[in-house]
Amino acid sequence: MTLSDLQRLVVKEAYAAFFKRPNETQKQSARAVLQDPEAAATSVLIAAQHLLGPTFLTYEPETLWIELDICPINKDKLMAGIALAMTPSFYWDYRVFGATTHALNNEMVTPEAVPHCSPAQMAWAAFEAELLFALTDGESTRPQYDDPVAAYVAVNLFEEGRITPPVGLGFSAEELTSKVSPDSLNLKKETEDAWAALPKDALEKKKFENTPQGTQLQHLAATWVYVEAKTKVLRAELGKL
Repeated sequence: MTLSDLQRLVVKEAYAAFFKRPNETQKQSARAVLQDPEAAATSVLIAAQHLLGPTFLTYEPETLWIELDICPINKDKLMAGIALAMTPSFYWDYRVFGATTHALNNEMVTPEAVPHCSPAQMAWAAFEAELLFALTDGESTRPQYDDPVAAYVAVNLFEEGRITPPVGLGFSAEELTSKVSPDSLNLKKETEDAWAALPKDALEKKKFENTPQGTQLQHLAATWVYVEAKTKVLRAELGKL
């Protein structure tokens, strides 16, 4: 199963959980999710829906914090989810992209800061943003990433020594390529070909050669494994909601 296939599957699971009429057991699970600092933002959003009903998306933050017993880090996740539903500037404002990426990866958000984000963090944010937007989008539309966000992602990838974007961050490919030295373009192409041909099962156990290409493949594999692991946790949470 590709990550695109997995994403479509999780969208269906999250959609079913979001619109169900929760019983008391599921409401108890929702309360537990709100107190779990490791919970996924998608689970936090669904938990709020279970406890407050569909109108919660329009509540002021102060009202949400009165109505919900929620740990501090999950407040950032909930606000990120609501923002993606109401005004998805994640897709066009690089500052919002960076802050949301931190929130979705269990890190506190610093207002007005332009945070550095790791490739794995950005890949997961792009993956989960699709889920959060799909849950609340009534028109089945999907925003496209604007150039400032693509440039921001490319800078973060380049600073981490990446020459090709990992899964989910392909929208930054052109910007990243413009930063890669001409001497590395052949390595970039060879790495992309090798990655495309590489089986994606059991990547966490895969050993790569200590070569420039092997290093790049190791980076891509680590990001893939991170997204898969986060997805596994999310699906387990969805099963209880």
